[in-house]
Amino acid sequence: MIRDKNSILEKIKKLKKRSYAVVLIIFLMIFMNITDISSKGKEANIDTLRIGLVTQFKDQDQIQVFNKSIVLGFYNNDIWLPESTIFSTGQMFSLKPSTAAYLMSDEIFKDYETAKSKADLLKADGLTVYPGLIDVHTWKVYVETVDIQMTLNQIDTLYDINFLVAPFNNERIIMNYDQVEGIIFDNSQNMVVVGTNDKMGDASIMNLGKATYRGKIEIGRYGKDKLLAVNIVDFEDYLYSVVVSEIYASWPIESIKAQAVAARTFAIYYVTVAKKFPNVPYDLDDTVNSQVYKGYGVEDKRVTVAVDGTRGKMIYYSGSVIPAYFFSTSGGRTEASENVWSASVPYLKSMPDLYETEPARAPWIKTYTPAEIESALIKRDISIGSVIDLEVMGYTDAGRVLELGMDSRKFTIIKPGYAPFLKHSVISGKNYVGVVDYSNAYVMNSSGKSEKLLGQKDQVIVMSADNIINQPMISGETGKFILAGVGFGHGVGMSQSGAKGMALAGYTYKDILEYYYKGVEVK
Repeated sequence: MIRDKNSILEKIKKLKKRSYAVVLIIFLMIFMNITDISSKGKEANIDTLRIGLVTQFKDQDQIQVFNKSIVLGFYNNDIWLPESTIFSTGQMFSLKPSTAAYLMSDEIFKDYETAKSKADLLKADGLTVYPGLIDVHTWKVYVETVDIQMTLNQIDTLYDINFLVAPFNNERIIMNYDQVEGIIFDNSQNMVVVGTNDKMGDASIMNLGKATYRGKIEIGRYGKDKLLAVNIVDFEDYLYSVVVSEIYASWPIESIKAQAVAARTFAIYYVTVAKKFPNVPYDLDDTVNSQVYKGYGVEDKRVTVAVDGTRGKMIYYSGSVIPAYFFSTSGGRTEASENVWSASVPYLKSMPDLYETEPARAPWIKTYTPAEIESALIKRDISIGSVIDLEVMGYTDAGRVLELGMDSRKFTIIKPGYAPFLKHSVISGKNYVGVVDYSNAYVMNSSGKSEKLLGQKDQVIVMSADNIINQPMISGETGKFILAGVGFGHGVGMSQSGAKGMALAGYTYKDILEYYYKGVEVK
């Protein structure tokens, strides 16, 4: 069925809000702890982001960098200060926590070359020696030892270098390369950051083996025994990866632009207005706790064009950027913020999502036994004894159950003994009341071919005036609770599947954003 896009939007705007009872369900209660989404603030301009690479490079015994060159340096007030360029013939640098005891030179050397020349003199005497980077143009020579006093007696004033006992430092790491070479990163004053001159296309790319990244990498202990990698990346470059990690590059360009603006706004909000990670050494991480970020290797030209085409554009409500939440698939209607979290926010209301006709996530079925439910509750320190029944006491306007963390809260519980209604009475155009048997019904699919309505499907999906309803077509099973649902994600803010549908219908990225976030301005 083809609808005029203006008339349907007007119809959607006039939909009335309905009220339902508060939901109580005895099963797997999971609460989401988020920052106050109604907080106000003036966003600051930021050039770079610090992204914690916690998915693959957290709590590591060592982190390897597979580049020909490493540029050592520091960041000072967002300004990169390169120090020295180091080359590896093996194209690999290995960084590990440094827990050995050291003597260090009292003298400070202004560059790597001078410190290395002094270290090489001592290495020729059979000692384990490294140049060490302390701060900008601040190098020392480190001598590893298992007997501080004996080594001090052996080398003090040797080659006119005075040595001191290096103080304990739980931030110190060591970078080894080419088998016999190494450099100490002291990290007690400023963290050493590594970049590269190696190019992929026109970009300098850090290769950590498991993934590649634009920008630079800070590898540190941050007070712990093991290592974490933090990617310091230009803000817009970050979006090249985030957007393609969150939405399909093959989707309509206007939906990709909408995602780019939402992702940009989300990041700015949680870095400058309400810090998401105030007690860790990064602004955002690379998981769904922030936004999925997979680095340079997943970038796509179409997404890059969409990001560049919206450069600087963000979403504002009453002059302030918003936490622009988004999710995969609503199942027909987005959710109001107060039904998922605690705060009612004027720009995060429940909205019909009728353009979500090609959902990224298909309707789903999950099956649980009473024992599985009991076990899941016990893992969360909830003990209720034997599970006899599940009961939903009410639904939100969008048709979702509260307090239950499934792929989506928009689902129906199918209990033992339940049988679907396959026969329904209908009224024809001449007011004749007849019976339709779903088991023998056929429909026309998107390819113009007829197929059996039920076929291999478990649910029949029906579009209403302001929602998309899922009608389960499977019977209950003894000793099992079946959850039949639609949608994927928390349901608040922009539906990515709905954005795709709106873009296919001819709407711009601004139309899409101003529909899902009520009363906002994109500028």
